[in-house]
Amino acid sequence: MPAHRSRTAGWRRCLRQLLDHNGSLQIALEPVNGQSGGDFIWRAKLLDLTETDILVAMPTAAGEPLPLESGVQLVGIIAIGQNRWMFRTTCLGSTDRRNGDIGLRLQMPGGVERCQRRRDYRIATTTL
Repeated sequence: MPAHRSRTAGWRRCLRQLLDHNGSLQIALEPVNGQSGGDFIWRAKLLDLTETDILVAMPTAAGEPLPLESGVQLVGIIAIGQNRWMFRTTCLGSTDRRNGDIGLRLQMPGGVERCQRRRDYRIATTTL
């Protein structure tokens, strides 16, 4: 009988490996009441992980930091190759790092869900 395991079981290990390889997360604002919000998405370099927090680089525009207020709801995406996991998190505020960088603290999620591949973006090349 084949082994059955969840495709989301090792997400913490993958997150740790992403940090070890100087990787990043994709982060978007959580839509509020069906309004847009996911339109603003950025790539945030992982800086550190604890049991309760994810520390990422502060988003910037034109070299200026864009700090987020505590309590802002966000959606994070872990993308490794073709595998993508999505989670909801809360901004816990900014923090100054020892090296002078400003980081953004996110609440560590309790779990993740697998992102589905979007079939509507795929095109058949046989007709080209």
